[in-house]
Amino acid sequence: MKRVAIAVAEDGESICRKMLGRAARYIIVDLDEAGRVVHRSERINPYQDTLQRGKTFDVADLLADCQVLICRRIGRRGVPRLRDRGFELVFTTRERAEEALADYQIQQIAQGGE
Repeated sequence: MKRVAIAVAEDGESICRKMLGRAARYIIVDLDEAGRVVHRSERINPYQDTLQRGKTFDVADLLADCQVLICRRIGRRGVPRLRDRGFELVFTTRERAEEALADYQIQQIAQGGE
């Protein structure tokens, strides 16, 4: 597994049920080559309540140091915009960030750590 930074869209204690750009905050987790958490932080989303066009670009800039985004939903225009910027998008139905992160880690191990 390569070293990776993951952002999980969150509202309070659970993964945001709204679009990625409407999350209150992002939990940022850095995993080392062995898949272990080496750093964890929170990043407040200043765009949570804004309605500007192209919000995806603002969120992408906010999370530019991450390679993976875990969320429930992204707007239809946002998906290709984020993929074009190099983000791996992971959609989840899990309630908690820790569960979604564990799923991601298991998936990476099963795929041989790509």
